[in-house]
Amino acid sequence: MSGNVSLYNETSVRPGGPAEPASQAILPTPTIAAVGLVGSADCVVTAPFKRVGDVVLLLGETQCAGARALGGSEWLVRKMGKLAGVGPPIDLAAEARLQRLLLELARMHALESAHDVSDGGLATALVECCTVGTPIGARIELPGETSQVNAVAALFGEAPSRVVISARADAAAGVLERARAAGVRALRIGETGGNVLAIALAPVGSLSVRVDELRARRDGCLRGIVGD
Repeated sequence: MSGNVSLYNETSVRPGGPAEPASQAILPTPTIAAVGLVGSADCVVTAPFKRVGDVVLLLGETQCAGARALGGSEWLVRKMGKLAGVGPPIDLAAEARLQRLLLELARMHALESAHDVSDGGLATALVECCTVGTPIGARIELPGETSQVNAVAALFGEAPSRVVISARADAAAGVLERARAAGVRALRIGETGGNVLAIALAPVGSLSVRVDELRARRDGCLRGIVGD
């Protein structure tokens, strides 16, 4: 294991055009990298959805809701134009239970895909599951929330200890049972298929976006920063 903490980063910006370069500080970026051994390549589980008709599940749960869950999130930066709030807390015991369960399921070959919820929250994780491999849509229905801010936090909050997984339809019940035995919250939230990512969540409503549009936006996300 190794660590790196870059506290004095800068980037070149051109507020007045190419003829006026300037330096601008960017946020500190603590980074930890871990390296391990995999007993068999067959146990490696990747992020993209693999086929039509698989069941999509959400493993784990957050330790907060509402504004706290949105603290320091991309949603605040992009939607509200500010970086604010205290980051969501982590329950290390719950995280350990989740990771042990994922390792067990991977070794059983019970998972078709697995992707952690991190930058951009659950909505972004689902987009990446649909677009980073062969494009496959999904129909997602999340449990209703008590308020709009809780619903926004459920979609875009970046609290840790949550993973989006998919499993074959005939394996989903077994995955749910093992999650219960491991003390890990597990919800069936949808299934793969079609050419759109559709997400429904009360009380904010629903959205439906074509996967090819999502992939094009994702593939071109750096053009505004580095150019074509």
